[in-house]
Amino acid sequence: MRRLFPITALCALACGDHGGTGNADADVGIISDLAGGSCAVEVATPPNEGAAHAERCAPVQYASKPPSSGTHYPIWPVFRAYDKPVPWGYLVHALEHGAVVIVHNCPDGCPDQVAAAKELVAATPPKSGCSRAPVILTPDPTLDVPFAASAWGYTLRAKCFDRERFAAFIQRRANQGPENFATDCGSIDLEATGWCP
Repeated sequence: MRRLFPITALCALACGDHGGTGNADADVGIISDLAGGSCAVEVATPPNEGAAHAERCAPVQYASKPPSSGTHYPIWPVFRAYDKPVPWGYLVHALEHGAVVIVHNCPDGCPDQVAAAKELVAATPPKSGCSRAPVILTPDPTLDVPFAASAWGYTLRAKCFDRERFAAFIQRRANQGPENFATDCGSIDLEATGWCP
């Protein structure tokens, strides 16, 4: 079950209160009010699906799209922007290590929005003790909205890429996974060879 904003929390998020103080669930709900159009953004707290390990590339299923917890592979990807899809079994392990994962699926193409997402990843400050920001960006052909993000225990789903909303999600939710280590920048990058045989 998803919890929705009380009106005061809606105003706090929409008006720019992204400082990470106060109620941890204050940003859970639905926002829609972008200048120049409508880009509905939904932030939710899906049920915790645990953190069991599965054999690499074994089939995994999740109750939410995108996932925010659950069974995952024993290794996790290097934190960076990818041009090819990274399987969720790897990505969920990255969430456990404090990464925010941003995914996109624009069947008709959205190169400007993907470029803006890549720019956000590049502009996000690195973790303390690591040369990379705790963010992964990757296409996801299974996604049923154009853009989404997840962190351990939280998801954001959006009809377009709104840099402010995604940046606020990163600021509030990065480095919050149950296995967050300061020097962790990810462990493997198989984009060139393929993630799974």
